[in-house]
Amino acid sequence: MHRRDSLDHEACDTRFIGRLLVQVSAHYGYHAGQIVMLTKMLQDTNEHITGQYH
Repeated sequence: MHRRDSLDHEACDTRFIGRLLVQVSAHYGYHAGQIVMLTKMLQDTNEHITGQYH
């Protein structure tokens, strides 16, 4: 019974960490997008920011 509780706790921790990583990634991705948009808006020319295209 004790081993089962330990496994359940580890699974819960793993889900929590995974969810936290997704939220942090989304948060920083959002701000990275803001930086790109501001950089683009503040440019004098209309060329690509890095000069590279996908």
